[in-house]
Amino acid sequence: MAIGIPEINLKLRELAKAKNTNASSDIILLVLKGAKATTFVASSESDIPSDLEENNKKLVLDALKGGTEDKVLNGYVVPVSLTPQKVIVKVVANETSVADALEECKTLDFTILAVPPAVKADNEAIKDFVDYMYQSGLGCMAVIKDGDGTIKNRNLIRYATTAEGYDSTGGTTSELSARIAGVVAGVPLTQSPTYQITDDIKVKDKLSRTEIDNKVKAGELVIANISGHTRIVRGVTSFPSEGPKPSPFSKIKLVQGYNFIQNAVKDVLVNNYVGKTQNGYSDKIALCVAIKTELLDRLDFVEEGSIVEIDTEAQRAYLKTQGVDVSNMTDDEVDRHKTNTKVFLNLFFTVYDAMEDFDINMNIEN
Repeated sequence: MAIGIPEINLKLRELAKAKNTNASSDIILLVLKGAKATTFVASSESDIPSDLEENNKKLVLDALKGGTEDKVLNGYVVPVSLTPQKVIVKVVANETSVADALEECKTLDFTILAVPPAVKADNEAIKDFVDYMYQSGLGCMAVIKDGDGTIKNRNLIRYATTAEGYDSTGGTTSELSARIAGVVAGVPLTQSPTYQITDDIKVKDKLSRTEIDNKVKAGELVIANISGHTRIVRGVTSFPSEGPKPSPFSKIKLVQGYNFIQNAVKDVLVNNYVGKTQNGYSDKIALCVAIKTELLDRLDFVEEGSIVEIDTEAQRAYLKTQGVDVSNMTDDEVDRHKTNTKVFLNLFFTVYDAMEDFDINMNIEN
């Protein structure tokens, strides 16, 4: 076995264990505007610089607030905070455009982006940035304010809720995005943001149940007064399902799971594999085993039965470009053939969804 595989196994195991045991493992990138450009990382209020403007301090605290869940401790049900791991705060000069600000963030690692100063005209730049990061290998999401659903993207969470204290510019900016990002980032991947309580948000919108239902079906994250609290009605992305079968990209929980796995595999390959292991058949098989047994099989939010294997068809197509006659080669012969620096793998896995819809018959007997 080539040198490097045991190190990869250890790294994959550590990544999987961290995601299973740490409810606050997501990182928020919060882009703000202010009189003084600065960058800092906050895990609590004490990390916020004393000279940060008050309006920006409020937005950082919103991102740090996260969500909650009830747990039984010593026989009592108590609310437990679900907060993000940390918030990377990027403050740019007031005159800087959102597009230029995001250009400065392309080297950062994060999982959820919020840009409270953004207006609707900036949403395309946010989408382009998220797409660029995804194509560069970083799975991430962004929260945008968009009431008419002009942008549909699995990695975008769009909302249109108006609330007291979040309309300092007449409702044109995306100030509530920091609070929403905090809730989404804090919820572990064994849960969804659906029905997360956000009683600190005083919603102005007066929507009927039908209006709320139609917005959610169109891919809008709605915050409303429901079941005795202010809640996120359903954790959806801006990529709505079409037809009777739900899209695997329409739920925040599922997309976060896909993104985590993508980021974990990329991290291992970049830091522990590229240039460190020779590219033989046994090495490829060892990598497949490592990804399956030390990552996918250890994640609580992934169903059993995942498969990691050499992508025979992609490898066959590559060999053709190299002048290899594959017309009479078996799949096993294709898999074993050398591929220079190229590695072609297929991952098959399913991320669990959360319980959200119930149909229960209560049968009363005399």
